[in-house]
Amino acid sequence: MAFYTFKALVVVVLGFPLAVLGVAAWYVPYHLCGLLANRVPGAARERDQIALYKLAAGVVLFPFTYALEVLFILRFLGPSWAAAGAAALPIAGILSLRYLEHAECPHRRVRPAGRRFPRRIG
Repeated sequence: MAFYTFKALVVVVLGFPLAVLGVAAWYVPYHLCGLLANRVPGAARERDQIALYKLAAGVVLFPFTYALEVLFILRFLGPSWAAAGAAALPIAGILSLRYLEHAECPHRRVRPAGRRFPRRIG
């Protein structure tokens, strides 16, 4: 039990800053993919094609956003920081997605106080 608590604490302490960086860096293209996919004519009728439209938008938006972010870092902080940013941004994006999925997982949520014990039958 102590190992899992320690592991969760390490994930929270070390993962949170990178997850925040990932959300800040990738929020706009992530949501733009969904918005653009839903704007395609006929997307409401052909719901099975939404994933294809999101993929097509992501193939363009994510590399473009990545290049803009690295160029921004290069311009204002220099080449050393740009190299670090180029390495950290993809990792931060993946970590932020995993971190948010971990936070949304229903079996990890704390139950309300009244629902700790099973209901009595009868």
